[in-house]
Amino acid sequence: MADVPATPTPGQAPESGKANPSGKADASGKAAAAAKPQRSAAEIQADIEATRARLVATLDELKVQTAPPTLAARAKAKVTGFFTDEYGGIRPDRVAMVAGVVVGVLVLRKARVAAIHRRQRRQLAEVQWIPVPRGLVPPEMAGLARDTDRL
Repeated sequence: MADVPATPTPGQAPESGKANPSGKADASGKAAAAAKPQRSAAEIQADIEATRARLVATLDELKVQTAPPTLAARAKAKVTGFFTDEYGGIRPDRVAMVAGVVVGVLVLRKARVAAIHRRQRRQLAEVQWIPVPRGLVPPEMAGLARDTDRL
């Protein structure tokens, strides 16, 4: 096995980006900084302009991709791809599956509404209905009356 120290000694380059435990800059770090070429202001400005141009191009591409007509066309292609085969024919198994789901949802909704109405009728049956003179009942409440002749 190779002799590798667990922690770098002062003056030795730290491994895998770890900081020097002493907190002081070492000689190899100074050498790396000195070896880095200095960029001119024109080079930096050119890099900024190139980055700005890439950013504008990326934003334009995102704008096109997220436009409502593009999203609608993508959704339409996805749905038609689900219901058609590679030759453009309709896939009856998938159409039947979706139709079954739609019918199931409608039946469940109808059953839920019927259960709610049954519960409301039971609650109304428990209410004591007292005849009230017609003049005392507001017009918007008259539709709720059980027997409008008795108002």
